[in-house]
Amino acid sequence: MAILVETGQKTLEGFLNKWPVEALEKMTIEEYADLQNHNAYCYWLEFGSKDLGEIGGMPLTKFGLWKYKARKDFSNTFDSDSKYAWNNKFGKTSVQAFNNIKAIIIEIARAAQEGTWDYIETIDFHSVAKWKIAYLYSNNQLLPIYTREGLLKIAYGLGGRFSEDSKILGLQQFILSKKNADQNLIEYARDLWSHYVKGKPFRNYFIIGTKYKDENGTDTKDVLPEMLTSNSVAIGFLYNSDLSHLVNKSNDEIDNWIEQHTDNEINIGKLKSYFRIFLNFKPGDIIALKSHGAHGTLEVVAYAVVVERHGLVYEHRPERLGHHVNIEFVELGINRKTGLNYAGTVHKIDPDKPDHLIKIFGPFLHVDNIALGEDNVEEDETSRPKSEETYERGPIATRMVRQLHNIIQNSLYATLKKKHPKDKITMEYNGRVDIMRESSTEQWLYEIKPFENVMYCLRNAIGQLIEYSFRFSTPTKKTYLVIVGPGELTGEAVSYFNHYEEYINLPISYMQHTAPLHQSNQ
Repeated sequence: MAILVETGQKTLEGFLNKWPVEALEKMTIEEYADLQNHNAYCYWLEFGSKDLGEIGGMPLTKFGLWKYKARKDFSNTFDSDSKYAWNNKFGKTSVQAFNNIKAIIIEIARAAQEGTWDYIETIDFHSVAKWKIAYLYSNNQLLPIYTREGLLKIAYGLGGRFSEDSKILGLQQFILSKKNADQNLIEYARDLWSHYVKGKPFRNYFIIGTKYKDENGTDTKDVLPEMLTSNSVAIGFLYNSDLSHLVNKSNDEIDNWIEQHTDNEINIGKLKSYFRIFLNFKPGDIIALKSHGAHGTLEVVAYAVVVERHGLVYEHRPERLGHHVNIEFVELGINRKTGLNYAGTVHKIDPDKPDHLIKIFGPFLHVDNIALGEDNVEEDETSRPKSEETYERGPIATRMVRQLHNIIQNSLYATLKKKHPKDKITMEYNGRVDIMRESSTEQWLYEIKPFENVMYCLRNAIGQLIEYSFRFSTPTKKTYLVIVGPGELTGEAVSYFNHYEEYINLPISYMQHTAPLHQSNQ
């Protein structure tokens, strides 16, 4: 499905110029159904407006009536004559069916112009065709996304909780409620489709090292604690030069300046590449901080999100680590071994290497612009995940964590419904338990923690689950406690968990679960 910002608005204007509502009144059956005519209404819906969302790949039955190329036997749902086939619910003859379909299309178009979306939902017409027609006449008040499947994927990604038979209108309204007021709607729809349905990332993903050279010139000095206290990532090359004037400049401008000012302390080509990246970080970019990277040893120790502070992303602080990019740490204490080779200080991960993105960033590929944007709701400090580390998450990192939690929760709920169709499964049970699953004799209480660091998941979940078992256990059913996280239970976490299991003497388990990424990212 193509949604193209560059041409979409011109296409929309072209469609409305050819087919305003007034022209629909005079539309003939040939002007509606002849796909050989590039000005025909169905041609515009199918091909002429592809950059506003494709609806091809579906049978022509979606139009209610169509001009066929070759006569064939149709099912009992359809009638045909020497030119046309049609759904017989619309009429006994092609003329009668077309007149009824035309009246329906006019109803859809007028309702879209008036914004009476509830009425459109009730109109009996193929859902995908109906909502594309509605979008085209809506003055960009609807999304150019028409399939329930696509809208569900996007809504899930934005933290919504919807059943698989949810109405298109409800999905549209939820997704539109997340759009920034000043954001172009076609661009918004394109980004959502690319990220959640096609799997292309919204933003850029980076790796940065946490080691500086020591007095012997080897990269062994750990500066992660300093990055933590300064809420930044940093590099120390050209330490005393303030590069604020090069922020967001072109590669050529950055390269030329470095050529004139470097003392060749390292390979100048590497230096150029480092600063091209570092001086072009944008708010919302995701960074993996590494402890090692050469010879297939890439190991991620933390994740962070780029932010602005006082209007600045880049700051020069020679008294600390040199060149800084402002961030909020999302998670520390990670030991994610990837087997990849990323030697050097700073890397931008190629979006055409989805296997690398998955290995390095895992569930962070789900995070969207909503979690990273402005939040009109004042931050409730009591609702933030409380860190037991030496840092406190900022508001953007907190929203990221909250959204990752919702994505995992939605995915786990769908998985459990499919795997245990006879059980009763409830989200937010009593407003507290993430998921409750019940059979006639047993119940399972699931507590989700969206952290790669399994030890952190265990520490934060076990106390809650013990309280839930106290409050929500019943004498008629055996209760099982389940901690859910995206990380794998390995190493020290296994011993830690086994100790708890033995100590608390309750049926408790750990379940690794991540929301599946889209096929193009697999």
